[in-house]
Amino acid sequence: MGDDSVVSFGTPEGHQDPLRELIRAGAYRLIEQAVTAELEELLASFSTCKAADGRAGVVRNGYHPQREILTGVGAVTAKIPKVRSRLGEPVVFRSALVCASLSFDGCGDCVAVLEACFER
Repeated sequence: MGDDSVVSFGTPEGHQDPLRELIRAGAYRLIEQAVTAELEELLASFSTCKAADGRAGVVRNGYHPQREILTGVGAVTAKIPKVRSRLGEPVVFRSALVCASLSFDGCGDCVAVLEACFER
């Protein structure tokens, strides 16, 4: 009884599953589009707020460092935009889709948002 009859089959090094990569690329685009729409909504809500010099009060200001988000098809890299306030009070963009931890594991809100996206 000392011998194991379980044999582990590894995948060849460098093997890429085209279908998985296609799905992962689609997940990346979906996340990017959803986060961009959320950002545009935030910026639109501040569109009437102007700084003392007449420029926009809240503007886009680059991206946070890229992070990996765990999805059902594996890790997907996400770029989360930043905003800057010229109004004297801080304004922070927080995506409803991407939790503060940037991980879907253990974050029921993120899973619910993703499920709602796929139901449409």
